Amino acid sequence: MTLKNRFTLIGRVGSDPELSTGEKEFARFSIATDASYKKDGEKVERTDWHRLTCFKPSTLKVIREHVKKGQLLSVEGEIKPRDYEKDGTKHYVVDLHVTEIGFLSPKPNGSGDQE
Repeated sequence: MTLKNRFTLIGRVGSDPELSTGEKEFARFSIATDASYKKDGEKVERTDWHRLTCFKPSTLKVIREHVKKGQLLSVEGEIKPRDYEKDGTKHYVVDLHVTEIGFLSPKPNGSGDQE
């Protein structure tokens, strides 16, 4: 049996990706997912934001060329827990590293307009 550390999210891109082209290339962007449930007989809607990072060269190319604010995407990747210390306090965070992207709305063409 192979154990896997994977996530899958379907959501809308919150803003154009932040791209870094330094020693280690990466892209960061957020997507929003939503959920609804009933509480005391009333419908409650919730939006969750997920901050994503990508280091995989082939996926970075797709992000650089095609991912724009407002698009509906399916993203998959690996969950990377880490900790760091700041001002004497230890902090724990969970990074979401994207390895695969699927477009559920049209990719924009080079001019930024929807196809």
